[in-house]
Formats: sequence, C-alpha cells, structure tokens
Amino acid sequence: MIWKTTSLITAFLFLFSPISLFSQNSELLNLEHLFSADYSTSESLSAAKTEEFRKLFYNLQPTLYIEDQKIKTFDKENPVKAEVYANSVDLLTTQNILFNTVELLAFKLNDAGEISAPIDISNLTSFKNLKFIYVECASNCTISRIENMFLNTGNLTVIYLVATPE
Repeated sequence: MIWKTTSLITAFLFLFSPISLFSQNSELLNLEHLFSADYSTSESLSAAKTEEFRKLFYNLQPTLYIEDQKIKTFDKENPVKAEVYANSVDLLTTQNILFNTVELLAFKLNDAGEISAPIDISNLTSFKNLKFIYVECASNCTISRIENMFLNTGNLTVIYLVATPE
C-alpha cells in the first residue's frame, strides 16, 4: 500500500509540476550565457544552431510585428522573425499565411505576468518553420515563470533575456 501511495504521489508531482509543462526535448537558455566567451556548445546548442539563432536574432530580417491586435509587416520578403507583444498573443493561434515562414518568435514583455495563461505551442499551427522562441522580459522574470509560459514546445529552443530598463 505504501508503494502504491508513493507511486501515485510521484506520478502526480511529475504530471502537474511546472517543469513537466515545458517539453523534455526543449532547451531553455539565457541569451547572455549563450553568447558568452566561456559558453561551450557541448553544454546545449550545437555551434551550427547557435549561429543560426545569432543570424536570426542580430541580422536584419524580414519581420512581422504583432501588437495592439494588429499584424504588421514592412518587408516585401516572407518574414522569418515575428515580434509579439503581450496585448496580441491571442493572434498567434489565427491562421495566417505570413506565419508560415517565421523561424524566430520573439516575445517582448514588460513583466512576466503579462501572459497570464500558458501559450500552447501546438496550437500555433500556422508557424510551420518555427525553430526558436525568444523571451525578453523587463521584470518579474524567473526561469520558472518562463518555463511556465509555454506548453508543448517540442524540439524548440527557448532563449530568454531579463532586460532591466535603464
């Protein structure tokens, strides 16, 4: 009976703990750590994947801006990056052909609490080429809060930065 109770408690903790919400295959990385001189690619991302993210993140890319319940683009090319603000997260689940080529989904948050319910990545069906999620948060951000922002991340890499405003 004790073994059965212990097994039940263990199963409950595993199924309902915040860590289990974040996919086992996903990686959560700090942006500053990722590009630091002492970072080893053997720790997490391969050198090729790190370089792929670096190009998407730092180079000028065709970008969608999802803000104030509007989707805006200023490029003629298909977007490979999308910047999302908390007031328009619900638009991510809409069917939109512009989402098909997005590889980097960047969330810009003033506070981690701006996203009250987890975002189920499996519901973002228009994002057929999504590889990376980036979360930039100005306050109240912890690894736990960022992990709890997303469900069903699959093999995506989630990279975050706590950016304190000056």
